[in-house]
Amino acid sequence: MISEFKHGSLIWIDAASPSEKEIAALAEKYAIDPIIAEELRQPSLRGRAEVFAESVYLILHFPSPGRNNEGDINQEVDFIIAKNHLITVHYDAIETIENFGKAFEINHDMDIKNMKDHAGYLFYFLIKKLYTDVDRELEAIDEALEEVEARVFKKGETRGIIEALSDISRDILNMKQGLRSHRDVFVSLETSAKEFFPPKFKHYLNDISGEYYRLWNEIAGQKETLDELRYTNMSLLSTANNEIVKVVSVMAFVTFPGVFIAGLFGMNTSVQPFHDTGADFWFILAIIIAASASLFFYFKRKKWL
Repeated sequence: MISEFKHGSLIWIDAASPSEKEIAALAEKYAIDPIIAEELRQPSLRGRAEVFAESVYLILHFPSPGRNNEGDINQEVDFIIAKNHLITVHYDAIETIENFGKAFEINHDMDIKNMKDHAGYLFYFLIKKLYTDVDRELEAIDEALEEVEARVFKKGETRGIIEALSDISRDILNMKQGLRSHRDVFVSLETSAKEFFPPKFKHYLNDISGEYYRLWNEIAGQKETLDELRYTNMSLLSTANNEIVKVVSVMAFVTFPGVFIAGLFGMNTSVQPFHDTGADFWFILAIIIAASASLFFYFKRKKWL
């Protein structure tokens, strides 16, 4: 489906999952370079930035909204920036772009009202909106990290923490995969498209790059926090397991004399101490208790218990 919006002398054309005929119609109406038209026919695996005579072509991938989403983890958006029009092509429904179209059409957003007469500014505002969505996803990951952190340091709360950490790790990985190519695309855009954009547009490109680096650094910080929580959780689990093993081992040593003495006096031999004394059971029981108590207090003195 193709939607067209106008604001002053600017035109924005948004193509959602366009067909072959729709791409051909766009290419003819807006004089799209055949190389770009061919690229638009199917999704691309990598981001790119390429400058043509009358336009700039960009491919960017954004993380899919919603934590623990199923299916594709990235959503591709292709941008064709000309001087008086912007064409966006995407192969998934992207709510942010749909909402931006409504705001653009009714001039509701103050940024859009103050838009300059160059499609590069429209591209700038749309990228900012898409990055706002990424920021919301990062906030959700921050909340998940805080929740897991509270569980890690809560005594006796260990069940499910490893699974929760794994889910967060997957979310962070998805974010990194979605934004990884943006740096190279913007560097290429800043170096090769200087003459295409108005002189003052350099500030806007720097702002986009700054926003990207802010998000990327936030992801790096979340990855560092995740690693620390995973290490702390593993250390606490290891300490708890060591305590259990220590107690079980000590108890095994404490009960060992009883088992040994009971087995010794249970041997079917011709000579058995205390046999037929009338109090043989109590003698043997006293020996077992004394031996076990001696070991118990010895371990207690050594602070092994």
